[in-house]
Amino acid sequence: PPPPATVSRVGIIYMEPSALGLDVLVQSWSKTLPACFAGASPLATRLVHLMDLYLRPGINFVRDHLHELSPTVDNNLAQSLMRLLDCHLEPFRAREGKPAPSAERVESFAQHVDEIFTFCLIWTVGATTNDEGRRKFDSYLRSEMASNGMAKVRPPGGAAGDCYSCC
Repeated sequence: PPPPATVSRVGIIYMEPSALGLDVLVQSWSKTLPACFAGASPLATRLVHLMDLYLRPGINFVRDHLHELSPTVDNNLAQSLMRLLDCHLEPFRAREGKPAPSAERVESFAQHVDEIFTFCLIWTVGATTNDEGRRKFDSYLRSEMASNGMAKVRPPGGAAGDCYSCC
């Protein structure tokens, strides 16, 4: 394999995606949050905190303990998580001719951000495996959530014991 960084004839530097890590992706993504969540808002801070708590450890669990049906790359799993979260954030993005979201709507979203993040994590990082792997990921995630004080959090629409049937 080539060294971690190779310079081409036109001065382009190539780096393996794994050399960048996930923190750069999360930082970049956090700068694209809707204006009502941007900056040092509690919601932006919470989303980044949830990424720190669950993204890398979740990917490591998938790599170390599960069999993926189709091989994935860490950066792609992270991007998938961020894209799915972006789908939930879309109604809050500023659009010409569209009024800004109400404070009540933003507050309602903020109250459910843990559940929405959990749903997105399950259906991106935890969804690349088979049924047995999904049960293991479910158990792992519940254990992690309990240790982080989120034991009562459930994804929207999901029953307490069945996170993968909430769609």
